Amino acid sequence: MTSERRQMPRYPCHLRASLMLDGQLFEAMCTDIGPGGAYLATGVMAAPGTRISIALATPNGTSMIAVPAEVMYTVHRSATRRTGVAVRWLEMTPALSRAIHAIEAVAERELGPPLAAAQAITSPMPAAAPSDAASASTARYQAAPPRRADMPITQRTRKKT
Repeated sequence: MTSERRQMPRYPCHLRASLMLDGQLFEAMCTDIGPGGAYLATGVMAAPGTRISIALATPNGTSMIAVPAEVMYTVHRSATRRTGVAVRWLEMTPALSRAIHAIEAVAERELGPPLAAAQAITSPMPAAAPSDAASASTARYQAAPPRRADMPITQRTRKKT
């Protein structure tokens, strides 16, 4: 089995996010971010290679940054990661670059440059073909009725009359 290694670090964060998939908007939480991509904790599963649009809150929470991305891999619940998707940026916008630098600066301020670099996530989970069990789990997940957190925001916020 071959494993891919990130060329750029990721820094832990806790940014509110939403993702647009198949014309529907879903909530997510960005748990790590870097110049190459991010990890979004969300109940929504998307196949690797799927192009999505992500809206990330800025580190100060005053605005949102829209960024196109591609799903690299999905994670089903594990001991070390929440269910979600890892993405790579398709475009590095100036606003996204500023947000990543701000998060990196906070990490360096809190931990010091050598520790921040050591704490940065530099190797992802190995990329591998999904097992039969994972494929069956994904099929069960997709067939199950959506929980409130997995429903598109537009359906969740509608008031019944």
